[in-house]
Amino acid sequence: MNDEPRQPTVPGSSVECPVCKWGFANADVLKAHMDASHSSVPADPAPAAPAVPVPAKRPKRVRPPSRPQQWAAACADIRTALDLISEGLSKLEDAGNALNEVRESYVEWKDNLPDNLQQSATAEKLEAIESLDVESIHSDLQSAYDEAEGKLDEAENMELPMGFGRD
Repeated sequence: MNDEPRQPTVPGSSVECPVCKWGFANADVLKAHMDASHSSVPADPAPAAPAVPVPAKRPKRVRPPSRPQQWAAACADIRTALDLISEGLSKLEDAGNALNEVRESYVEWKDNLPDNLQQSATAEKLEAIESLDVESIHSDLQSAYDEAEGKLDEAENMELPMGFGRD
């Protein structure tokens, strides 16, 4: 370092020495200071290299789910659907029981018809209502549900092949 007297940073200075933080009036005075005091440090730092855009990273390839994962997901979807159907079957059974109670009241009406109305249009309609098998609505759907649930249980418990000689 040179034996120059130390200069404090002057308020309002336009340039500051990057090494000793002294303030100077202009760049010429700073350059002279740098040459005299800090000859090993360049007066003007080298201009920054232009930023080279970094190529964007390619997104990692997302592997598709394996066949066993696909199988398990499909079984889970079916299980969810069957749970909804089960709730619907419960509601259907309640509605079917209510319909059957009304049907029974029509049957009672038909049984109490006077003899002169036994051959009337009303009697024919009441017989059609009596012959309607309301109970089979629920039982037919329940048996189809039970069959589907059995097949799903079988699918969920299947031993799937691992492939590549690992079986």
